[in-house]
Amino acid sequence: MTRLLAWLPGFAPRIEPVWLSRLAWGLLLLLAFIWPIPNGQLPFHRNFPLLLSFFAMLYLFYRLPADERRAALAPYRALAWLLLLLSAWILLTGLWHSPRQWGYLGTFNGKWLRVLQTGFMGLLVLPLFAARGEGALGARRLFCYLLVAMWLVPLLQSLDVLWLWFKLGSLPWMQTRLGYSKMEMSVHINLVASFLFAELAARLVAGRRWLPLSWPVLLFMLATCLFSGLAIATRNATIGLAGMVLSLTLMAVLFRARDWGWAKTLGGLGAGLLLLAIVAGVSWQSDPRWKTFVQTVPLSLDTERYQSWRDREAFPLPALPDGGVAEVSAYERIAWIKIGSQLILREPLGQGIAGDNFHRLVERYYGESKTTSQSHSGVINFALANGIPGLLLWLLLLGVLVYAGGRAFYRDGLVPGLFLMMLVLSYAGRSLIDDVLRDHMLEMFFFLAMLLLALCRAEKAEAPLRVRA
Repeated sequence: MTRLLAWLPGFAPRIEPVWLSRLAWGLLLLLAFIWPIPNGQLPFHRNFPLLLSFFAMLYLFYRLPADERRAALAPYRALAWLLLLLSAWILLTGLWHSPRQWGYLGTFNGKWLRVLQTGFMGLLVLPLFAARGEGALGARRLFCYLLVAMWLVPLLQSLDVLWLWFKLGSLPWMQTRLGYSKMEMSVHINLVASFLFAELAARLVAGRRWLPLSWPVLLFMLATCLFSGLAIATRNATIGLAGMVLSLTLMAVLFRARDWGWAKTLGGLGAGLLLLAIVAGVSWQSDPRWKTFVQTVPLSLDTERYQSWRDREAFPLPALPDGGVAEVSAYERIAWIKIGSQLILREPLGQGIAGDNFHRLVERYYGESKTTSQSHSGVINFALANGIPGLLLWLLLLGVLVYAGGRAFYRDGLVPGLFLMMLVLSYAGRSLIDDVLRDHMLEMFFFLAMLLLALCRAEKAEAPLRVRA
């Protein structure tokens, strides 16, 4: 592994011991690949390379001269105070409500401090591993290596789908043997696709290649993500993909609107809408559940009359106007989001981090429940755990990251700013309809967000070429 890393362009360890630098970087690449894979399918627990790389990077960081350490962390003091305030609130809320305070400290460490660790690791990638003399190009290569490691997951997913297609004679829709679930696999695939779409937009709209990937490689990686994502066929992932295409088109076109004029700007928007229509059309044709979704919505919102969301055995699923039965997933998710929103208003200070907050509160206010332990919405679960103050602090954190990315892209012409905006907005949007604000998904988000934030500052400090011609 260390010999292989020595040949990677843009990676030349400058901190002794060199073997530890190479080991830490190799563990990061490994972690980027295995993050969405269940521990039961790995020969080791995922926390093993995570913690080993964290402590190795922490040791290497303190091997740097004191002035370099201060320069690396000084720009993030305000962000650190915000994270400290949010962390203190999460800790106090959990200790207040938990019947076992010492047990909650273990939960707090595994569910939140681990996330902060990965964010800190993201900030340390450039000062520890970016080779001297490579400048911004070396930093981009480091990010590209991590992205390729993450992309290996949708590649393996695609190969597995093709193998099953060949073996069974029919395309295996809505299946994954690699991830925890369809939802979690789709989150990872969409995360990789968001960066590839951002690179595509930067090249087509801004005329700037940021990632050191050739056009054929970029398009192949993107096609792999689209194929594997559409084969899994989760509606929320399709909604996220459509929203990603639309928001990225708007962001990129607005960047050039003043230079292009009305005709070209409208043409760019039209191209984005056409791609959006293609994605939506494929999903509509391949997933019959869309046909009943519109009829299901009003039934799901009538939670007093139809209570299948609470106990499917005692209360049958409501009948649709056309005589069919409401599709379970759509009905329950919409109903749970409504009930979860009401529970937040009833318990505005939260219950502490726990996997069954939604279930316990439903039983407290609505009676016995046999359906779900959580609301299947990351935002609602986060608010039930940490209250409205915790949710507001979380939204403020996301706003700070979006502002930093937008300022870097629109004011300074830095492509990683577009990547950062795309990451935060797509992840925040997905958290409205899926439970993604937890575990390895939240760890990945913090790591990549902090790395991209550092890339924005590094490229600005090194006076890179501007995106604008």
